[in-house]
Amino acid sequence: MFMNKGFVSTFLLAFVFAFSLAGAIGVAMRATSSVREDRVYTNRSQAIYSANACAEYALELINDGSTSGSGSLSIGTISCTYSISDTGSGSFAVSSAGTYNSITRHTSVLVGSINPVSISDWNISDS
Repeated sequence: MFMNKGFVSTFLLAFVFAFSLAGAIGVAMRATSSVREDRVYTNRSQAIYSANACAEYALELINDGSTSGSGSLSIGTISCTYSISDTGSGSFAVSSAGTYNSITRHTSVLVGSINPVSISDWNISDS
């Protein structure tokens, strides 16, 4: 069968175009996925930062003499809650939860003693 040069060139050009288009679509999909993952990571980080901020605030309250209580802080769309409980023998437990864009992270802190405040455990969790 006889093919002319125009047919082969057109077929080759269409093949290269299709291959290039498939590659461009793949790169665009990976970039979109990366942006989405970055946004989720940022939201989680902001929630952790807010939970830690409330825990730090509660530690300041303990240092100032508060032995129990709870409260909340908020700045714009970032909010957190904290609670302080006396576990006896001069030890305290602080729990806090930080929320940012509907993602919540929790921090729990065990204070071994006060004056100065001595932290015996600090945990960050998803629940």
